[in-house]
Order: sequence, then C-alpha cells, then structure tokens
Amino acid sequence: YRIMPALQYSLDKEREAGIKKGIEKGREEGLEAGRQETALRLLEEGVDAKIICRCTGLTPESVEKMREKFREKLRKENDSETE
Repeated sequence: YRIMPALQYSLDKEREAGIKKGIEKGREEGLEAGRQETALRLLEEGVDAKIICRCTGLTPESVEKMREKFREKLRKENDSETE
C-alpha cells in the first residue's frame, strides 16, 4: 500500500517539526536544570537571593523555595549529626 506523494511529504514535514520541537523542549529543560543547579550552589555559598535571581533569571519565589529546601536539608543533616 503506497501513500500518495503529497501526503507522504506532509507527514515527513510534520515529523521533522515534531523532532525539532522535542529537541527545543529538551534544550529548555536542560537550561532550566542548569539554572537551578547554579542557584543551589550560590545559595550554598551564601549569595544574596537578588543576585541569584539576576544571574540565573529565576524568579524570587523559586529561589526562596530552593533556599527553604536547602535550610531543611541542613537542619536534617545537623539533627542526624547530633544523634
């Protein structure tokens, strides 16, 4: 069973567009993960949240959430060391 050339061309173009869209989404997710990792490292070094936001492009809310998670992690580590 053969697909008409015009239909095959259309399917090929849609497939290419889907692949490009997937690659772009993957890049965006990778960049976001990198920004979050950088922000976490800066938080660990005690850098001010405003500077982290300016340098990473993350929102103040997301940096504050990261700060709270980091503080919670430190509390758990300190609690386990004192036991």
